[in-house]
Amino acid sequence: MKQKLVVIASVVLLILLSAAVFYKSKKPVESMLCGAVSCENGCCVKGKCIPKGLEIAGYTCRENNTWQTPEGKIETKLPEAVSIAVGQALEVPGLLSSEKAREIAQNIVSWLDGMKNDKGQYFANENCASDGLCQTSSTIDKQRGIITVWSRYRNYLGSRNAPEMDLIDAELATLTTPGVGSPAQNDYLNCTLMYELHKSNVFTPQQKNKITSICNDSIFYGEEMNNYNQRSKSDEAYSAEPAVELFLEGKPVNTGLNANPDKMIKYSSYTADMATLYIWTKEAKALELGKYFFNLALETKSQELENTDDSLLGLAAYKFYEATGEQKYLEASGKFMEEKSTGLKCSNFVYCVNYLYFLDYYSDKTDDPEIKLKSEELFAMLMANFYDSGKNLFYYKNENGINYYPVAQNSILSGILANY
Repeated sequence: MKQKLVVIASVVLLILLSAAVFYKSKKPVESMLCGAVSCENGCCVKGKCIPKGLEIAGYTCRENNTWQTPEGKIETKLPEAVSIAVGQALEVPGLLSSEKAREIAQNIVSWLDGMKNDKGQYFANENCASDGLCQTSSTIDKQRGIITVWSRYRNYLGSRNAPEMDLIDAELATLTTPGVGSPAQNDYLNCTLMYELHKSNVFTPQQKNKITSICNDSIFYGEEMNNYNQRSKSDEAYSAEPAVELFLEGKPVNTGLNANPDKMIKYSSYTADMATLYIWTKEAKALELGKYFFNLALETKSQELENTDDSLLGLAAYKFYEATGEQKYLEASGKFMEEKSTGLKCSNFVYCVNYLYFLDYYSDKTDDPEIKLKSEELFAMLMANFYDSGKNLFYYKNENGINYYPVAQNSILSGILANY
């Protein structure tokens, strides 16, 4: 446990140091100085300014050195758990370096090797009881293989080891085998992830053909696609432009399409994938479908329901900006990011992993240091709350105290860490 806290704390320190640089731009207020830095809008801990909204050891910094407890109460005294976590961080000379990040990423990839059946299909997760007994789930999801091959590709770029490419090639074969890996579920960023591979010069033309097939075979089917294909051709709601202006103005979006709030993650993923497919192929139908799903996502977002997973909506908007060049989509992506990055807490592991992917993508495209800082803050929360240093894996705990180590989210995080 001590080792785990030290690793977590080292990541927290990375954020604290980044935050200190960030706050240097503010005008110093002598009564709120924290070391040499003004900390009027944060919390000072051992000479380091914690940004407002950052969570450490279950406590959230509010402002003016106040903390929100896990129970929702406000404390003006520095919580002992926070002091211990930051203190351990300051005692550790090594931060989460690129080498350490790649070590975690590679460990996840190695773990993935044991999470497949004899057909090459991935199990959903490994689960471990409080007594330490672990087992793999019996659930098979063909779509997870798409995420894992993307993760393996990201890790391969850092090593260029031929055996790793052999594993990628084998997974591409599995994902294009009918009934085994194809068609995969179309409930995530299938084409978005595959397009990144297709653009790379590390693949042969034959491999790129498989990558293209993985995208095409996993996107044009399912209930949501059937609803679109069975539409009345005269119903203009299905061909309407995305209502991003209403979203930017904070007004309700009512498309008349009867959006299902439980499918928000699908709507956002479809939007991003269709925009990607348009960039990839220049097929007008892809953009038309993307607009339809974008409106479904915007309508769901405007309902402001609790527990609606809108973590990929910002990515969907940014993808539309890339596809069309229209500034309104970039503004919508920025608005979403502004809303979600203020006081964001990782109470939902899957949500925060998805949102981290968006921030990582946006940061990579824009090279914006403030977005990089947001990404690092979010990563620190994930490390503090969901990282198992003993297994070098990420997990979440269910209501029965079972630790779940999901293949999909670990693969995404491995891909991000490989490029850290």
